[in-house]
Amino acid sequence: ATVIAAWAQPVTELFRRLGFDDAEARRRARLGLAATRGLLLDLLTTGDRELLDDAADLFADLITAPRPGGTATHP
Repeated sequence: ATVIAAWAQPVTELFRRLGFDDAEARRRARLGLAATRGLLLDLLTTGDRELLDDAADLFADLITAPRPGGTATHP
């Protein structure tokens, strides 16, 4: 749990700077950390860096996009 806690606050702050409110920033930070761990596990098991780089790029676009009708800014 300490590894997650160490990253949760800075990642949450990143989402706040992108314009998300506190609750949404925390949700996206948790999802981002979990997805990143999954992508890293996939890389370790498959070794397919090109495929994982593409998936990580797509995920970054999706997780930073504002919610429909939302006010968050997109980088």
